[in-house]
Amino acid sequence: MADGLRGDDITLLTIALAKDLSTDSQAFLGAVTTGRAGSTTCGRPVDTPPGSYLAAADVDVLIARFDEVAARVAGGTLVPSATAPKLCGDTACDEGTRTVKLDASVRRLRVFALAPQPGMVVQLTGPGGTARVDAAGTTDVGGVTARTTEVAGRGFAIELDRPADDAAWDGSWKVSLLDPTGKQVGKAATLQLYLFSELGVRLTEQLRLVRGEQAELSASLVAPKGIDVKELVASGAATLRLEDPVKGTSSEVDLAGPPQGPYTGTFTPPKGYRSSSYLVSLELRATTRDGAAVVARSATTPAIVRRPEGAIQFAPDHLVLPTLTGAGSTSAELTVAGGKKDGCIWFGPAKATAPDEAGALTVRYDGRDVVSQGSCIQVAAGALEVVTVEVDPAKRATGAVRGVLEVHEKTAGTDASVTDVPYQLDLAVGIDQARRLILAVLLLLGGIALPLAVLLVLNAVTARFQSLDAVQGAVLPVRVSGASIYRTDSSRPASLTLRPSDFSSLRDTGDVRRFTFGGIEFRARAARNPFGVTAALAAPAGGAERLKGGAGSKVALDPSLSGSWIFLLDPDRTRRAGSGAAEGNLIAFVAEGELRPQLERLLPDVSRRLPDTAADLAGLVRSKKAKRRRATTTTAAGDEPGDEAVDEAIDPTPEAPVDGPDAPA
Repeated sequence: MADGLRGDDITLLTIALAKDLSTDSQAFLGAVTTGRAGSTTCGRPVDTPPGSYLAAADVDVLIARFDEVAARVAGGTLVPSATAPKLCGDTACDEGTRTVKLDASVRRLRVFALAPQPGMVVQLTGPGGTARVDAAGTTDVGGVTARTTEVAGRGFAIELDRPADDAAWDGSWKVSLLDPTGKQVGKAATLQLYLFSELGVRLTEQLRLVRGEQAELSASLVAPKGIDVKELVASGAATLRLEDPVKGTSSEVDLAGPPQGPYTGTFTPPKGYRSSSYLVSLELRATTRDGAAVVARSATTPAIVRRPEGAIQFAPDHLVLPTLTGAGSTSAELTVAGGKKDGCIWFGPAKATAPDEAGALTVRYDGRDVVSQGSCIQVAAGALEVVTVEVDPAKRATGAVRGVLEVHEKTAGTDASVTDVPYQLDLAVGIDQARRLILAVLLLLGGIALPLAVLLVLNAVTARFQSLDAVQGAVLPVRVSGASIYRTDSSRPASLTLRPSDFSSLRDTGDVRRFTFGGIEFRARAARNPFGVTAALAAPAGGAERLKGGAGSKVALDPSLSGSWIFLLDPDRTRRAGSGAAEGNLIAFVAEGELRPQLERLLPDVSRRLPDTAADLAGLVRSKKAKRRRATTTTAAGDEPGDEAVDEAIDPTPEAPVDGPDAPA
C-alpha cells in the first residue's frame, strides 16, 4: 500500500498523537510515510518521498507543516529563513521582521504567522503603505488587498495577490509580528512566507534517452503573456531530476546557460539501467533584477529509456491495466518493435505487491504462464508485435496491485538485455452472485418471515388518513361537456371555479381510518406488500351501477387527501343530458390554512383530467339500461396511486360501479 501511495505521488503526512511512543513505533510510522526511517524500511524507499512524519510534541510545528503542505501543493515556494522571529512590542523591530522582494514574476505572497498566545498583530509594509492585521477579513495595504483567515485563535494566514498597479506591488515588503499588549514580547513565534511565481520551466525538446548514450538536455523559461523575461530575470539555473520508478533512486543534472535560458546540460543513462523509463522533473532557481528570488518546478513526467540502436524496443513505458471487479482477470497490451535483426523476447519472474486477500497473482503472456528463453516469442526484424499481458489474482480482493515485468530481448549476434516494465491495476471485490443467492435463501428461510410479519402489522396499525381536522372538503355539482366543465349550483351554469368559501372542515365526517363525505366512503387500508404504502380507497356509500368490465367499481387516492379530488357521476342526470355531456358532483380536498395557492394548483389538474374520464364513464352509463337511481364515481387524485393500492380496493356491492383514471380495468 505504501508503494502504491508513493507511486501515485500522493502526499502522506503521518502524525504520532501518543505522548509516549517507543523508538521502534516511531521508526515504523516514519518508514510507512517516507519508505525509510533509520534501519526500518516499508515498501520501496525513494529519495524524495511525497510526505513527512511528525511527532505531536509541538502543536505549532504541526500547524505550520500542515500549512506548508497545502501551500506547496498549490504551487508555493517557502522563502528560507535562518532564524525564528521573536514578537515585537507595539512597534516593529528587527527580531520580529522579515523582508521579501516582490516584482512582476510573483503573482501571490502568502504569510503564515502563529504566536504562542492570542493577541498578536501582523504589520504589513509595502511600496504603497502600511497596514496592521488583527482579525480575519480583508485589508488594504497601499493598494494591495490582503485576505486574512484566523489560525487556531492566535495566528493568521494572509494572502496578497498582485494588483493591476505594479507600483503598489514591486519592491521590498516587510512583515512584522507585534504584540501591543506586551505580554509576549521577545517570545519566539512562527512566521513563514511563500511566493507563488508567474515563471515556469519546461524541457525545450522531448527527451530521447538511450542506454549508454549521452543525451543533450535543454530547459526554457515559461512566462505569461506580457512579461518580458529578458527585462525581468537577472540570473537563473535549472536542475533536471531523473528518478528510477522501479528502484526509487534518482540522479540530478545541473543545467546552466544565459540568465534567461535556455539552460543546457548532458546526461548519459547507465548501460546497465534496467527500468523502461525515468520520472523527470525540472526545478528553476532564478533571481530577478529587483532581487526577488524565484523558484519554479515542473510537473513530473515519464521519459522512455530505449535500448541501444538495433535492439528490440518496448512501449509503453508502464502498463496500466483496467480495474478488475470480482473474479477473473484483466489485461493490457505491450507493443514490441523488432530490431535490425531477427530476435525474440521472453519474460522472467514478475514481481508485485498486492492485497493479501488476492492470493497469488498469475501473469500470462499471450495466454502462456511461462515464456522462457527456450520458448521465446519470435520478433522479426523491423516487425511490430503485440503481446497481451494478463494478470489473474487467485481470489477476489479490494486494493491496488503494483508490479514489475522482467522483459528479456535478444537479436541475432548480440547479447541479451533486460528491461523492467512497471505495471499497475486496481482490484475491487464486487458482488459474488452465487454467494449472494445462497445467503438470500438462508436469510429468507431463517429470518425474513418474522420481519415481514412485523412490517405487515405495523402497516395495518399505521394505515390512516391525514388528520381530518387539518383537511377541508367541497362538494360541487358540475356538468362536463367535451373539454369544458361548468358549475351547476346556481340558476345558470358557469365555468368551473374553486373558491375558499366552497370548502368546509372534515372534522365531523368520521375518523382517520374511515369517513364519509359527499356520498363517498373513504377508507385507509394497509397494502399487502409489507414495503408498500397505505392505500386510500374510495367507493360510493350506497353502491352504484355495475358497468362493463367493472369500470368505476373502485378507486384509490393519496392518504394525505390534500390536493386530491373525486367525481361522483349521476347516471340518470347524465342520460337525460344527452350525448357528449356528463353530470355529477366534484368532491375536492385541500389542507387547512391558506387555500388560494392550493386551489390555483388543484383547478388545472381537474380541468386537465376530468373531461376524459367523465366522458368514458358517461359512455358506459348510456350503453346500459338504467335500473334504479344509483351513483357512479370516478377519481382524479393529485398523486396517482401504485398498483398495490388499486389491487386492494373495496369490493363493490352487486350494483356498485366506479371508474376513473386511477381505477383498474
